[in-house]
Amino acid sequence: MRSEGLAQLFGSLGVGHSFRRPHVSDDNAFSEAQFKTLKSQPDYPDRFASLTHARAWCQEFFGWHNDVHQHAGLALFTPADEFYGRVEDIAARRQVALDAAYAAHPERFPNGPPVVRRPPASVAINTLSVDDAAGKAAAPPHTGTTSDAPEPGATPAAAARPLPLTSQSRNAPLCAIHS
Repeated sequence: MRSEGLAQLFGSLGVGHSFRRPHVSDDNAFSEAQFKTLKSQPDYPDRFASLTHARAWCQEFFGWHNDVHQHAGLALFTPADEFYGRVEDIAARRQVALDAAYAAHPERFPNGPPVVRRPPASVAINTLSVDDAAGKAAAPPHTGTTSDAPEPGATPAAAARPLPLTSQSRNAPLCAIHS
């Protein structure tokens, strides 16, 4: 597959360029963060015994990661909650619980009644405005230098810390994982 074909495939899947490090193959920061999360799991093997072993481990990991693990960057919702549109139902149940806690012990909430956070409406890395995109199109070709310094005015992304994970904790109820 040629790189143009891969770029077209990514475009058809809705995967865009991050523009973090132009002309570098590993410039997608979301993918890099996923790899770090995956490889930092305590039960991640030093080596996989076979392709079947690797696929089985990853299938279990991604099931846990997408369906069970509450992500800090998603306001403690799971990617599946967001994907399947369950965020508002879950947020409503969380708000009922918070309202009951506030009614029972308002002294524990010095900032007033708590409100359930929602996941961000969109997520991007170094987003380009319409003016920036026009300037990029007219910009000269890449000169081979890169800068890891953040763009002026860019907000740092909140780093989500993965929970310690064992094969037993993937299937455990959330309260058992956090206790």
